[in-house]
Amino acid sequence: FSKAQPSTLCRWMRHLRRSRCLAALLCVAGVGPASAWAAPLVAGSRRLGRIAAPGAANAVPRRGLTLSAVSAEGASVRMGEINTPDRGLKFKAVWFDLDDTLWECGSVIRKATQAQFAFVAANYPNIQTDPEMFRAEMLRQKAADPDGGADMTSLRRSTIHAIATAHGYDGDSVADATMEVFLRERNNVILFPGVLPMLGELREAGLLLGAITNGNAQLSETPLRDELAFCVSAGALGAPKPAARPFQDALQRSGGLEPGEVLHVGDSLEADVAGAHALGIRTVWLNLTGKDAPEEHCGKVDATITDIQQLPEIVRMLQLPFE
Repeated sequence: FSKAQPSTLCRWMRHLRRSRCLAALLCVAGVGPASAWAAPLVAGSRRLGRIAAPGAANAVPRRGLTLSAVSAEGASVRMGEINTPDRGLKFKAVWFDLDDTLWECGSVIRKATQAQFAFVAANYPNIQTDPEMFRAEMLRQKAADPDGGADMTSLRRSTIHAIATAHGYDGDSVADATMEVFLRERNNVILFPGVLPMLGELREAGLLLGAITNGNAQLSETPLRDELAFCVSAGALGAPKPAARPFQDALQRSGGLEPGEVLHVGDSLEADVAGAHALGIRTVWLNLTGKDAPEEHCGKVDATITDIQQLPEIVRMLQLPFE
């Protein structure tokens, strides 16, 4: 395996992870029996055991260390997966994506769009449009935007403005009133279960918490208004993730931290994981689909979770030194 291609190694590790055969994984990696390295991984209802050093750090497999805990009912509960061989990491900040990381986004956008159309129909009866027509006009506005429609709020406003003007209304007044309705619903998000306790646990550990979003939710109008120190709107910068600029801006807002002092958490392998990894920022992938990451992202994910509530334990494990 020392001469195996990365893609081949990734396929083997995926196969072994699916089988959850940790002993076989360790034997393939050449680091001895499972008990010498990972025991005890199962302990208590939440806390996990420490990870002991398997000798040379580079002998640790790149993927496949699944962390589990025992529930009060005695069932094994998966707590996430460590993908990096590195331990003893020193984080000073944790950043989050927002949409589909701290709350579900699709239903929020649908409700906000429905509210927008209902408001227009009730107040501007001469405007004849439907979702397909609106989408077509939005694509035209996006093509004409120098930033390619990166700022979703600006793009939606310009689309409403153009449609209102074409129907004989004052574009500015219609766009302002309609966007107020849309954004009110856009910010009416429902957090995933356990988000607030999870953030509180990380904050109590002395970590600075921030966010980087490609969306147009306004943090100050959401339930997280007092939970995060800052939110970088990548769209407003004209450079959506995975571009480097929003991550660089977040580093500055975090007091000029070094990339290695930050952990970024998100659901998008391209926008969140690849974008952060390119700058040397550690990553946690929130895998809500249960599917394996494509091979081009192998090596970019430092840890994987399937529930945002698993994050504090993963952070703790990454920061623990080898024993």
